[in-house]
Amino acid sequence: GLPLSEGQKLKLKVIKLDVERQTSSDYGSILAQADNILGSTDDSGISAAVWNIKAEIFAKKKEWEQAMMAYLRIPVLFGTQMDRVPDAELNAARMLVKMKRYEDASQFFTRLVDQYPGSAVAEAAGKEKAAINGMKNQDQEVAPAEDSKDKPAQS
Repeated sequence: GLPLSEGQKLKLKVIKLDVERQTSSDYGSILAQADNILGSTDDSGISAAVWNIKAEIFAKKKEWEQAMMAYLRIPVLFGTQMDRVPDAELNAARMLVKMKRYEDASQFFTRLVDQYPGSAVAEAAGKEKAAINGMKNQDQEVAPAEDSKDKPAQS
């Protein structure tokens, strides 16, 4: 066998890390390894794959906002990785649903249907939008109800 190039070694590390993400619950170690890989590469394909792994870990930990932000790094920072961008955007919208930000997620799903017509991502986004259709965001601050003692007495 021929020796592996540095790029090939890094890709192999990412594959191993993805397998570990699927089989291990040592999330701290996986995230540390992911950060190590991110610090050692400027390859957008590798970086996008690692951010996806990090997002999946955050989602497993039910850290929805961190997962969403990790997913959104892919289209924002690695938009040239077009094989990863639609799924990352769909998963980010799904995190909005987990955070009970239904109106925001619905808008995101609509954009995905419009942006990727006829694709599996558009089909999934359409179905998920239908499931939350008409639901209001639940993360909004609600004004406190008026206290009855502040109202004038009625005779």
